[in-house]
Amino acid sequence: MKTGVSRPLTSEYAKGEPKEEADPQRNPYISKRDVRVLIFCYNEPMKIHMGTDHAGFELKEKLRDYILLLGHQVIDHGAFANNPGDDYPDFIAPVAKAVAEDPESRGIILGSSGEGEQMVANRFPHVRATEFYGGATEIVRVSREHNNANILSLGARFLTLDVAKAAVKVFLDTPFSGESRHVRRIAEIDTKPYE
Repeated sequence: MKTGVSRPLTSEYAKGEPKEEADPQRNPYISKRDVRVLIFCYNEPMKIHMGTDHAGFELKEKLRDYILLLGHQVIDHGAFANNPGDDYPDFIAPVAKAVAEDPESRGIILGSSGEGEQMVANRFPHVRATEFYGGATEIVRVSREHNNANILSLGARFLTLDVAKAAVKVFLDTPFSGESRHVRRIAEIDTKPYE
């Protein structure tokens, strides 16, 4: 199944003055608070790879716009249409491969529960996908600080837009702690023979 061409998107907002699209009256996916965060908090922009099947399509589209407003670059690996007959591995594998090849990038993948998507992503070397489908975003923070998670898998059917945005913000803003015990354990994941 051909999934389409990955499309890089770069936010004009990261370059300075907010454009008209930053007006919550014109763009229903952002709030006045988002605009304030955008204007006053410039983080180092990251390359964020995104992918989903039909189950997360609508949420992915809204989160993509939100991530662009935060000043990051988005590479959208699809789906590019809401097609109930598509299969999530076709969209998740390209995200995981891209993140595995570029350690400075991160990925956000979506599906109905996020479970299968996380399983696909974690088959790639050096990928550490964590899952979130509701509850306290503390688990997302810990996965970044302790496990240096580089892909966030979201269960789209269990999340509201606001909760998903909160999880994405925590995922993008939380650095890896770099503590020696965590570095050692991550190295073991990548080097230990699992037989």
